[in-house]
Amino acid sequence: MLEYNVQLYSLFKLLENPRVIYVEDEGTDPDPYTGLFITGLSSDGETVYAQALLTQT
Repeated sequence: MLEYNVQLYSLFKLLENPRVIYVEDEGTDPDPYTGLFITGLSSDGETVYAQALLTQT
């Protein structure tokens, strides 16, 4: 898992205008799930997206 995270970080470090966005549910009940989105632009202008669901146990 650590190797995967290092490779993912290395990839997105190369993008222009990288952004990391967390989406949390702020309702009254505690929600163990948080959405994670990473976006950025490649050198040829293509938009790159990654999405994950983080779970707190």
